[in-house]
Amino acid sequence: MMPLSGGAWLAVLLIMAALTMLGSIGAIFLKRGSAAFRLHVPSLLRNKPFIFGGLLYALSAAGYVVLLRYLPLSLAYPLTSMSYVWVALLSTKYLNERVDKWRWTGIGLIVLGIVLLSQ
Repeated sequence: MMPLSGGAWLAVLLIMAALTMLGSIGAIFLKRGSAAFRLHVPSLLRNKPFIFGGLLYALSAAGYVVLLRYLPLSLAYPLTSMSYVWVALLSTKYLNERVDKWRWTGIGLIVLGIVLLSQ
């Protein structure tokens, strides 16, 4: 693990937020592609939402691996829980899913945990 200066930590945390957002957008596209998903190669190759979602997910994972050079795993892994926040927000907007007050409460606790971990 490479040591980081004070300002570099903020940059790394912002990159982590962007990577979790990227993975969450990938999950939205995977969900959309799941409607037409079949274990049939020609069908998979025509399933553009599934392919795009998988690519975004893979890019997110690759970026995460790079960040592991700079962050301790005990911090980086819990920060990936930010994806739960993004998925809830994106699901309500793009998949018309309903998130009830208990889920929002849980998401708020996740955000609180992320803030505490990043101190």
